[in-house]
Amino acid sequence: AGRNVLLGQVLWENLLLTLFGGALGLVMAWTVLYTWRDQVFRLFDTDRFDSLTEVAVTVHGEMVFAPLLFALAFVVCLLLNLLSALVPAWNALRRPIVESLNEKR
Repeated sequence: AGRNVLLGQVLWENLLLTLFGGALGLVMAWTVLYTWRDQVFRLFDTDRFDSLTEVAVTVHGEMVFAPLLFALAFVVCLLLNLLSALVPAWNALRRPIVESLNEKR
């Protein structure tokens, strides 16, 4: 395989892993929050909030998911992940394979 093919494979693999990781993280966050919402809100319960303990806590989708914030965080993670894969792959592909194999580190 040529340099462009190898670099493309590394970038596509990282892109797919980032997409799957972002989707899995979103699903896990929603599942944990909806499953344990009472325990999550009790973490912040202190003595000064005694009058609020009798109020039923309901969690709505708007409280949990802000699409713009998720998109921004996802794009930042995607860029960092692509850069962390692109720079080492680019450096490794620029040198001859014999030089990379003989390097002692």
